[in-house]
Amino acid sequence: MKTVGIIGGSGFIGSYNTQKFLNEGYQVKVSTTDLSKKEKYENNAQ
Repeated sequence: MKTVGIIGGSGFIGSYNTQKFLNEGYQVKVSTTDLSKKEKYENNAQ
């Protein structure tokens, strides 16, 4: 499994890129500034 890191992956555009890589079978590591705002990135969790 390949791994990709996405800076800003929980933002509006970054979340689409994150989901694209997840759908293609990548392991994704995402940087975020505020873990307490789970609604921003919970759609990317698998």
